[in-house]
Amino acid sequence: MGSRVRSAAAAGEFLCVFLFLQKLSQTSTLAPDMGYRQGLLAAVNDFFLYKLAWVYVDAKAAKWALLCQLFSWFTFYVMVRPFSNCVETVCTTAALALWPWKFLEDGAERKKRSNASSMKHTHRTLALMFAALGVLFRPTNVVIWLYPGVLHFLQTRGRAHLVFGVVLPIAIVTLLAMLCIDRLGYGEWTFVPINFFKFNVLEGKDKLYGEHPWSWYFSQGYPAIVGTALPMVLVGYFTIPSSKKDIGQFRFVLPLLPPAFMYAGYCLRNLELGLYVQLRDSTQSTLLRLAAALVIVPNVLTAYYLSRSHQVRC
Repeated sequence: MGSRVRSAAAAGEFLCVFLFLQKLSQTSTLAPDMGYRQGLLAAVNDFFLYKLAWVYVDAKAAKWALLCQLFSWFTFYVMVRPFSNCVETVCTTAALALWPWKFLEDGAERKKRSNASSMKHTHRTLALMFAALGVLFRPTNVVIWLYPGVLHFLQTRGRAHLVFGVVLPIAIVTLLAMLCIDRLGYGEWTFVPINFFKFNVLEGKDKLYGEHPWSWYFSQGYPAIVGTALPMVLVGYFTIPSSKKDIGQFRFVLPLLPPAFMYAGYCLRNLELGLYVQLRDSTQSTLLRLAAALVIVPNVLTAYYLSRSHQVRC
């Protein structure tokens, strides 16, 4: 059965979706095309990115963040493909958008704490469920949640309820689902996270698929997928106001595309509102137009090349 380093959840989900589309095609003119599934995933990811930027900054930042997302060559190239990373990305973006970051209780929000308490608990539960779903599809996704999970635990008063009433039930259901799905997929009991660790770390077989220095993700990998939005991402990242300093917690999960576009959206929003006081209004207006062109034009050209000229059907 091989190394069994990938969860069978992705294959199982594909099978269910395909059977549903096949059944649907019998009563309609729709063909059982998995493109519908990918389009839906991309749309859901866009929705939660907008919500993420809107909650953490405001509607203007969300508008610009969504623009960066929609014109991202990497989003265009990858989100339409049947990768388990696509489901992982959607789950992670949704969980981040619903996550109970402490800075949301600052200022005016503190006055509404009593009325919004139940809603926040609901959002926290949904965030943990989305995070667990991402781990179910790709167990390595758990690494992303170590820091925010520990931080939220330390900042929470009802820690016993959080652990035993929320986290533990979700973790048990996720673990049992993972074991049962992989049992059906592989035909025998197996635990994919341990197999993954043994294959990649203990045996070092990950080098069979290529080898990069530890700095590759920061020096080449991440800048490549962020693309021409990188200058706006950096400006937004380093100019986030101290009143929302807890948003810096995203720095520990920055190798994620949607949160990066949130920073870019913040930068473009500030240019639109003329908030960089060290620059003249006319200069900021010019920079905004240049930045928008930088986000749109190169990404459209790259996306067209990769999806039309670069692709060769065998």
